[in-house]
Amino acid sequence: SVLNEYDNIVVPWVRLNPKNDSESKFLIQEVPGYVKDQPKKNILNTIALIPSLFYDKEKHHGFSNLNEDSDGIIREYRIRFEAGEGLISSSALIASQIFTKNELKDIPNKIHINWRNKEGSYKRISFSSLLNQFQNGSKIINEKELGGKIIIIGASAPGIANLKATSSSSLVDDNEIIATAIDDLINKSYLHLMPIWIDKSISALLIILFCYGLISGVTLFDMRLWASQSLMLMITIGFVSYTKYFINLSETIAFSLSYLGFSKIYETVDIKASRAEPFFSSAKLDSNVNYYNLILFDETQIKDTKLNKIKYGLEKIFGNKNVYILDNIFDGSHLLQDSLSPLKVIIIFSSVSINLYRSKLHIKNSKEYINIPIKNVIFSNRSLPKKIIRLDDKKLKNLISVDILKFSQEIVRNK
Repeated sequence: SVLNEYDNIVVPWVRLNPKNDSESKFLIQEVPGYVKDQPKKNILNTIALIPSLFYDKEKHHGFSNLNEDSDGIIREYRIRFEAGEGLISSSALIASQIFTKNELKDIPNKIHINWRNKEGSYKRISFSSLLNQFQNGSKIINEKELGGKIIIIGASAPGIANLKATSSSSLVDDNEIIATAIDDLINKSYLHLMPIWIDKSISALLIILFCYGLISGVTLFDMRLWASQSLMLMITIGFVSYTKYFINLSETIAFSLSYLGFSKIYETVDIKASRAEPFFSSAKLDSNVNYYNLILFDETQIKDTKLNKIKYGLEKIFGNKNVYILDNIFDGSHLLQDSLSPLKVIIIFSSVSINLYRSKLHIKNSKEYINIPIKNVIFSNRSLPKKIIRLDDKKLKNLISVDILKFSQEIVRNK
């Protein structure tokens, strides 16, 4: 064979599905480049493959299989394939070993390809150009340009090329994928993944900071939120595009946005339930409820975080069906804004009497109390008319409305 005259030519083999190994007559130990790794039990000695026509070139055969992920996209390249009790090399590894005159034993068996989209594609020369040069003697290609280069021969014309999707392009032919793999092996420029513990630690830290931001009041339309998400996206894209290191923060971004979405849905439902809005709260009062109590706060004297803390403390004692917040009373600018102070009101339905004494809300016949360390607070405790058994009773609404209007003027006078 003409190939025997050259030591720098690699021809491809194709590895078939391992399920067909038992039907094959090719012995694994006769496959060029096969290296026995470690003894294994119950291993077949045959391998299913499509060999090259140039079977006599023992040292320069390699497998050219390209492995797609479950979504059909090529992100990785297998440098060595497991077979029997050992490993067989890919054509990219054999070509890289010949070019570098190095065994490249430190290369892992599988690499993440570092696509060259940021530096442009590799130079291509058509068969027609070569044919014209040989037939007509025209100088289309300078032989010196090919010196010291690795040349991959394959089909790339539309209709005959085998095109695949990669993480950088929707259509890439096999030749460019193999060229990129060889480039990565020679220069060791394949993507280096962060150790799993570092990757997860960074993700966990960012998620904790993100959750802290939400607790601190960061909203869906807060620029800080989208700035942090954009920064994480830029870090991921920047590293994978301009370095050989891959810091994958996409999971963190996805988790953060998912957490934000679910938390906002929960927050919306919780607010509506806390305000006793129809459909979101129970309309029927508990049978043991005898009193309704009002705690009125000057809106300028209490923050939502403090108000919610007081509410949750009350819910532990009276139950969440008996504690409600009205935090949107007399908001905005209007004719009576000087007479009706913006208020935040907590309504408590209880079976026993409650009183406010020295900034502590005491429950009768109990040692339990809730701290109300807020200035300019008004407390009201009234017996609930026996005929009122529902939260949406008009008589109850009128009673509460009259009390709130009266106490609102009191808060204005105390300012």
